[in-house]
Amino acid sequence: MGRAIARLLAIVGLVGVWLAPRSAAAFCRTRLCDSPSSTVKCERDANKCATNTLPVYWPGPSVDFLVDARGSERRGISGQAALLTMERAFANWTAADCGPGSPTIALGGLSLESDESALQQALGTPGTDEPADQNVSVLTFVDDDWYPRSASAVAITTTTWGLQTARIRGTDIEVNSENRAVSLTGDGEYDLFSVLTHEVGHVLGLSDVNDPQTVMYYRYQARDAEHPLAVDDEQGACTIYPPDRFDKEGGGCACSVPRHGPAAETAWLSVTVMVLGFGFRRRSRGARN
Repeated sequence: MGRAIARLLAIVGLVGVWLAPRSAAAFCRTRLCDSPSSTVKCERDANKCATNTLPVYWPGPSVDFLVDARGSERRGISGQAALLTMERAFANWTAADCGPGSPTIALGGLSLESDESALQQALGTPGTDEPADQNVSVLTFVDDDWYPRSASAVAITTTTWGLQTARIRGTDIEVNSENRAVSLTGDGEYDLFSVLTHEVGHVLGLSDVNDPQTVMYYRYQARDAEHPLAVDDEQGACTIYPPDRFDKEGGGCACSVPRHGPAAETAWLSVTVMVLGFGFRRRSRGARN
């Protein structure tokens, strides 16, 4: 096939860590070598951030998401409530302080989708390396039949990118509403806003770090609803999507900053490897009643 696509699982959870502990890092970027299908082994710095191969990024100015209109019946979260929470989580990243300006990435289309076939197609069909072929990203809840190999995960984010260009083609966030008490109010075990704020960091191309002050900390922790991002989180978003990104020659390759790569396997609450482990997902799940 002329176009190669890589997928990376991001896992979020709470329980014990299966990676060696990392020292604090300002931020880590996800790179091509983080893909399970990569033939190049990641070289890592003292913070366990990959330093070789291209860092992944969205080439365009916005990211479109479909939100499963069913929400989570098990946790009493409607599709509309999930959509609004996703909007809030994304807004904190796009409003990051880059000094003069903010990150040149935005939440584009955000809509509820009730058509099961459309959701399955979005979950199962990756994009290509062609800019015109934009993959649709999805936020969904899994009330039943969660992945056994990722039983401790709070959420899984799957990212698809071009193996040659490192351009992100799409990301899908699945929330473990079967085994984890996810709530809108924070009364449950896991606050949905905090979970999605972390996951959006993975959507943008950031990986986990070991600094508990940051959103990208590899363990779950509730965040301040008004000011969830730490300075290091903002620095990561501003590095990948600098305010003058589209003013530069070439119109938007934000992959020239060599400093940080993604964390090792991934990401926290997301590939986060977090604490939990990876569980390779079936891109297409059965219909839910």
